[in-house]
Amino acid sequence: MTTPPTSETHPQSPVDETARRRVPVFAALLVVAILWPLIEFATPIPEDSFPLSYFPMFSDHQRDTDTLNYVIAEDNKGHRANVPPALVTGGSNSMNLARKQLNKIVDRGPDAMKKLCRKIAKRARRATWKGFRPTRIRVVTGEYSIREYFAGNKEPLSEVTHVTCKIPRRRGRAK
Repeated sequence: MTTPPTSETHPQSPVDETARRRVPVFAALLVVAILWPLIEFATPIPEDSFPLSYFPMFSDHQRDTDTLNYVIAEDNKGHRANVPPALVTGGSNSMNLARKQLNKIVDRGPDAMKKLCRKIAKRARRATWKGFRPTRIRVVTGEYSIREYFAGNKEPLSEVTHVTCKIPRRRGRAK
């Protein structure tokens, strides 16, 4: 028959005693970390800080306007459509990639914008536009009211056209 373990047969190691002391301290710190955002939110002027955040970035003061670079296609009547990211990048349909590429090109100046505009125009000639027949491409910087945009008004407050280029006509097609 086996005897149950006792302190004489199984003495506690110093590690066990240290671990037993750390567990309540760790638990208390965990509770404070979980409750800290609630405590911070109750202060008169709460501050957001990583990693203990209650996300005031969504409720703090936001800019009234935002400025964006983009590419539009227009027909002879002035109707316009946003150029899809794949035509800007030359293949990728990633909006972020197109945005970053376009911002770099605009920062480089008029020559870089003209070169990109011509490339997009060639790609636009081969693209399918679902009843829309664009005749030109414009590289534009527009300023938008953020509130109005998300309320449904998608018109820019102002637009600056940097470059305009014609879309080459398809060869061998009758009008």
